[in-house]
Amino acid sequence: MLFPIYPKKEEGSTTVNLMVVDPSPLQGQAFEHIIKKNRPDISYVGQVFSGKAGIELAQQTHADIVFAEIYIAGTDGLSMARKLKELLPQILVVVLTVMDDFCLVDKALRIGVNDYLLKPISQKDLLSVIDNLIDLNSNSRPIQPQHTDPLPAYYKDLLKLFKTGTIEQIFNLTDVIVSELSIKTDRELNQIRSQLINIATEITSAEQNANLNGVLTIVYKEFLSDIIKAQQIECLLSSFNNYIQKSASLYNQEDHSYRFEVISRIQEIIEFRLNDNITLESIAAEMYFTPSYLSRLFKKEIGKNFSDYLIDRRLEKAKILLLSTNRTIDSIAQETGYENANSFRRLFKSKIGMSATEYRSVNQMSQ
Repeated sequence: MLFPIYPKKEEGSTTVNLMVVDPSPLQGQAFEHIIKKNRPDISYVGQVFSGKAGIELAQQTHADIVFAEIYIAGTDGLSMARKLKELLPQILVVVLTVMDDFCLVDKALRIGVNDYLLKPISQKDLLSVIDNLIDLNSNSRPIQPQHTDPLPAYYKDLLKLFKTGTIEQIFNLTDVIVSELSIKTDRELNQIRSQLINIATEITSAEQNANLNGVLTIVYKEFLSDIIKAQQIECLLSSFNNYIQKSASLYNQEDHSYRFEVISRIQEIIEFRLNDNITLESIAAEMYFTPSYLSRLFKKEIGKNFSDYLIDRRLEKAKILLLSTNRTIDSIAQETGYENANSFRRLFKSKIGMSATEYRSVNQMSQ
């Protein structure tokens, strides 16, 4: 299929040229329709279907913004993005994918991709990303490639502090690193973003304990989700500081702040879903923890295992319902998460020492 030849962008032009690299013609048609209808000042220069054609069209039109599917013919979208960043340092690239793949997002960020979108893409999300990129484009300047890590010694010291230092020492060193990084990169947003991701990656991967590494990975994913959206240095640093605080708390055995946050979230889930079929496994999956880690953490922080705590909370709710309502025992059993009312009756009598009916009778008489 042949594509029209677009004139080169004139020097000094303020027009924003946008293109799409995607194997589906429908994707480009949707982008063109949305852009022409909602952002008519943007020049949609077309769609191509392969990485090679994407590089050619971007050079030909002096594209400012490229939306590229990760899986394209000829070369993958990330390889194309890396090449475009070398040839056109000011170009802004957004990768598109149907997979919320942590490794791909991590790799994309490392090569300087400016954002990513999961398919199917809503009009609202597309326009929001475009507007952010236009703001970034209007304030951009040529990016000087940074091929070496400017602060390797500091990074090694930071890893040591995560193992043996205090949180105060860790923050003191990260302040130094951020200050040096801002100077060495001339406060260039993407270079700072890339370096902060490098630091976080080293911190996360340095832990050999599988359980702790699993939790650190969750914190790392949260960090990536935040930092990819940041379009100001202050937002980058805020995300990084939040990551450092959480990670340092996990490494430092004397600091319980993050563990307290995890346990509080579990207790909150239990309180709101007492009538659901909740399990430690379902909560662990929802919070991206391993059940074994969550079980040990819960027992250590609460003093009882998860199942006993859940039973206690359900029975406490049952007691309240028995005394404050006229609902049947079967209804109360369902309200507290027991589909089998007979199981609830046996459990209640075993734990409380009397039947639910007796408990209601005795306590209502004494009030």
